[in-house]
Amino acid sequence: MRRLLVLGALAAGCATGTGEEATGFVEATLLPAGTASGGVRFESALLSLEEIEFLAAEEERDEPADDGHGHAHLTAALRALADPVIDGTSIDLLGAEQPLGSAEVAVATYEAALLELGAATMGEAAGCAIFATGNAAVGGELPVVLCVPAPVAVEVPLGIEVGLGDTTQLRFVFSLNRLLQGVDVLPLAPDPDGTIRIDAATNEAALELVLENLPGVITVAG
Repeated sequence: MRRLLVLGALAAGCATGTGEEATGFVEATLLPAGTASGGVRFESALLSLEEIEFLAAEEERDEPADDGHGHAHLTAALRALADPVIDGTSIDLLGAEQPLGSAEVAVATYEAALLELGAATMGEAAGCAIFATGNAAVGGELPVVLCVPAPVAVEVPLGIEVGLGDTTQLRFVFSLNRLLQGVDVLPLAPDPDGTIRIDAATNEAALELVLENLPGVITVAG
């Protein structure tokens, strides 16, 4: 597939000049949905989004490359969180709909977007592409901490056509209620302090289920 890269908030500006492809624009937002999954009610949930890459449709993959730079840049920064322990590219998955920015892309039909998740850089979330804390009710409250280690790439079907000079609106939806689908936290091994951790070092089988869920977790609203 031909790949057009949408870089993250700190990307340098595009070069300009002759030989550029005919282009249109994509404006994207992310809408968090849900507050609980797998019997766990989330108290915090963060997504570290690094890049979005648009994949042209199958029939367009053999087109010759343009004579210009051949990719698109994100022109608006991700909204930074107020919490100082989280880096500025992390998105609050318990918050409101958030703008991801806009991108200039080549005129084409795009069958998918590849969301590249990077690592949060500070605090307990450091190294995690997705980080969440919450509680499972078991005659009390059982603390649960989830860290999906970076990097992670999630391909999201699109089926959109970007026309010359047109602006296409995309709303990505992150469904927290699907994140722990199929995961039973109660039998999982706890830390000495009683916290259930799901990460690369602890309860790895549960983490594999979370990774399998991701294509259904991140979707595009119709």
